[in-house]
Amino acid sequence: PVALTRALNDQLTPNASIINISSTAGVYNDETQPTYSKSKKLLIDMTKAWSKSGKFGDRRFNVIAP
Repeated sequence: PVALTRALNDQLTPNASIINISSTAGVYNDETQPTYSKSKKLLIDMTKAWSKSGKFGDRRFNVIAP
């Protein structure tokens, strides 16, 4: 997601949003799959950080955790 977001950011229209797909395993620590759970938590945290950072201008960031 990091490389893809950086690579495509300049090609998106000004009011396009970036939507990352995570998992509830990132919200509720799934101890049966710790690596998967941590990677999904990281994606959620990264999405929140980017939305607040201004690094990508006024672009909106959202994360979905089905």
